[in-house]
Amino acid sequence: MNTFYRQGLINRIDKAIKDANLISPKLEHPYLIGKFKEILVDQLIKPMLASKYSTGSGKITDAKNNVSSEVDVVIYSKELIPPVLFSENFGVYPSESVLSCIEVKSKVDDQELKSAFDKYKEIKGKIKYEAGEYDENDNPINHSLFDFTRELFAFGSTRNIFDRYQKIDSYWNIEPIINNVCIVGEGCWSFCAKKWSFTPSNTDHEEVVSYLSNLINTLSKVAESRKTPRIGQYLTDSKTSTSWPKMQVSTTT
Repeated sequence: MNTFYRQGLINRIDKAIKDANLISPKLEHPYLIGKFKEILVDQLIKPMLASKYSTGSGKITDAKNNVSSEVDVVIYSKELIPPVLFSENFGVYPSESVLSCIEVKSKVDDQELKSAFDKYKEIKGKIKYEAGEYDENDNPINHSLFDFTRELFAFGSTRNIFDRYQKIDSYWNIEPIINNVCIVGEGCWSFCAKKWSFTPSNTDHEEVVSYLSNLINTLSKVAESRKTPRIGQYLTDSKTSTSWPKMQVSTTT
């Protein structure tokens, strides 16, 4: 452990939590609700991201025109799909570029938990990926890849939120819909290597340190599994392309 870097992160987390506590949860104005997302992204996530990763919010789409519901935070890589498909005003991200999705809550209760679960369940069932690897004849090769992580971060809860999650997700211990949950002041639950791990909260905000560490560590693993997806899958129709026969050249002597 490097105490210098760790203390710097703890200081940022402490400030972020204090800023979040200044926002009254009783004020449900969209601007104030959006501030919780800004605090998480701007103060905690962005400073830890490598330059090849970016954040946004919006919807996820695939080459088959499937479109997801809106997600609070999307972490994506511009190296996987060229930036021509990205725009801050557009707010739609090609699935192959998306590495993580995060729903951000001021205080998560049963209703908010069910809402996040339903949204992620829809996304998991709807959004597909195109090939990222091809053979010498330019045919797509089936290869295993990691889905983008589906995460829930809240600055507070009604307590025992993970116990409630187990009741709404039938596959919570095998292939959970939400695979990372962090509740400030309560703990962090992460599903990795086919099992859950738990980090309790303490005065050093260990639950948030663990959450951010797991998030950043996972991004490169997800990105590497995507191989090299092609932009043409979004922009061209393969049905209009045909093989071009070799030209027969005749010579006379």
